[in-house]
Amino acid sequence: MRKLLIVILLCLLLPLEVFAIYAKVGADANFDGDVGATYFYGDGSNLTGVGSATAIALTIDAKEENTSAIVKGQPLYISGATGVAFPKVGLADADVAGKAHVIGLAAGAFSQNGIGLVRIAGVLEGVDTLGANAVNPADETWAAGDILYLSATTGGMTNVEPTVGRVVEIGHSLYGSSNIDAIQLHLANTHPHIEVAVGEDIVLRLGDSAAANKVIVKDYTNTEVANIDSDGNIDGTALTLDTALAIAEGGTGQVTAQAAINDLTAVSGATNEHVLTKDTTTGNAIYKVAAGGGATTFVALTDTPANYTGSANKFLQVNATPDALIFDTISSDDLSDVASIGMLDEAETVTGYWKFTNGFVTFLASDTPTSAPYFNFQRTRDGDPTANVLSGDYLGSYLFFGFHTDGYDLGAKIHAVVDGTPGNADMPGRLEFLTSPDGSATPVLRQAIDNAGNIKMGDGGWTNYVNVSAGGVLTFEGTASINEPLSILAATTSAELAGVISDETGTDKLVYNTSPSLVTPTISASRIRATKAAAQAITTATWTIIQYATEVYDNLGEYDNATNYRFTATTAGYYSVVARVRSASAEWTIGEYFQAVIYKNGTIYAAGSQNIVTATITTPLDSNVVSQMYLGATEYIDIRIIHTQGANVNIGEGAVDNFFIVHRLS
Repeated sequence: MRKLLIVILLCLLLPLEVFAIYAKVGADANFDGDVGATYFYGDGSNLTGVGSATAIALTIDAKEENTSAIVKGQPLYISGATGVAFPKVGLADADVAGKAHVIGLAAGAFSQNGIGLVRIAGVLEGVDTLGANAVNPADETWAAGDILYLSATTGGMTNVEPTVGRVVEIGHSLYGSSNIDAIQLHLANTHPHIEVAVGEDIVLRLGDSAAANKVIVKDYTNTEVANIDSDGNIDGTALTLDTALAIAEGGTGQVTAQAAINDLTAVSGATNEHVLTKDTTTGNAIYKVAAGGGATTFVALTDTPANYTGSANKFLQVNATPDALIFDTISSDDLSDVASIGMLDEAETVTGYWKFTNGFVTFLASDTPTSAPYFNFQRTRDGDPTANVLSGDYLGSYLFFGFHTDGYDLGAKIHAVVDGTPGNADMPGRLEFLTSPDGSATPVLRQAIDNAGNIKMGDGGWTNYVNVSAGGVLTFEGTASINEPLSILAATTSAELAGVISDETGTDKLVYNTSPSLVTPTISASRIRATKAAAQAITTATWTIIQYATEVYDNLGEYDNATNYRFTATTAGYYSVVARVRSASAEWTIGEYFQAVIYKNGTIYAAGSQNIVTATITTPLDSNVVSQMYLGATEYIDIRIIHTQGANVNIGEGAVDNFFIVHRLS
């Protein structure tokens, strides 16, 4: 009776559907139908959103982490605790490790630091995935059934599997891009660790047994760095094998090299030819050539130097047969290409001849003025009876060949020769230059520079030759002479040739006339004259170069009559300068003036007459400037004019009133 009263009271106080649940799940009831409820308590405490017909979602309460507002449908991760029975959440991001563990999608909007619902399973309807927005930040076009992944853009999703960051599969788009899309959740958070208990195996089963399918390792930029195929082959330059891997398996796990050899087994018989095996007598690794023996010691793995007798400074190489490894030297024939040269360092010695097809370049980068690329020729005798070089020994040579018909013929040579008795820190030298005459391929000595600095040019035997000493003195030895026509030096009388070199004898030989009556030779001195042929406008109150463009004479080419209108001295000396400038007719008022000056190296050097107007007048004005000065080689002068008329004034035309004259005095 008491239980009946309680049931009647519940019927009056509770909704019918709750009472139905209680009735069906009581201690004596069985349940095999649908639950028609919005909230489910008891074992399903705090889980909301259970549909009236079928459970299509599982939703929890959460609080935004106080970073930003959240839009419905954005993927979320747990960022912390709230101190109550629901977590803090934030926007997930595939590119940030701590934010890539997706718990679910926002079931509705969250305000910043506000509380909302997170759909962690089932279907979330009414999600706006159309166009570029918070849920679809890349403005992708999704089709119904597309798999959606966590995007590297915070809080977004993508239908393209990411190639960087964490790959997190969130679910499927049920309608495709739409402002009322539905997302079927099936979260698959990948994890960088595979962990098992002691005694458990990890199995990766590939799709074939023919090395076509692989387990691939990629770096963060999605670049493959290593792989293991389905036959167990490992490939990857970045892959480093553990040192504990045995030698037989490609590692270095044996403690010593001898221990590795000890793992080899002595073999015999024809079927075991050409194999690496162990010599049971010596303990060395040997290469078994044939069934009958013939094994050659590969390397005696011992610290006893006696085993390497005769092998010092030699290289290990395959013999010519090839059926063994031997110690031998390397000749220049073994290093016949440029790639081989790169193997050598500054301590190597190479014998024989090397050929370079396109040239040979030496290069040095240095800030030291005296440093430069160089060829180093070193010569010694064979030591019996001495290694010291002697006078006349060649120290080095350059030979120049040219090809014709069937071979190379010698056209010229340069030799460095010991020129005197050498000693310690004393090596007198001579350079010799030889050329082949026409019709021959045998160079003949033509010129030499000896240890005293004398430059000799002549017959090579140094009987008849021209000599220039280290002090610059020119002499003619033997019958050597200047043998060109000297008629330009011929004279009519001996008196005119007194004290000068001439061809007085008429034999095309230079002679020196010692007559006491001396004739002063004429010196070719600088001299120029230039005039104006055209009018030139002169701006008021401005120093302007006068363009003397007509060159009357300029015997040494020292006047520029086209660009700078200046005289530039080629020889240092004292010079006389005269110039005149006359204007065209113009109106002048009292106080205005007209004046020419000489500029030297861009600076006023000498002022000419200043023509000052004392009454208003219309007339030409002129100015003259005369000076003597010293000019060094490359120093220059020009003539400039200034006036204060107030407007442009032309320089008049004509060579009589406008000229520039320079003569060198000494």
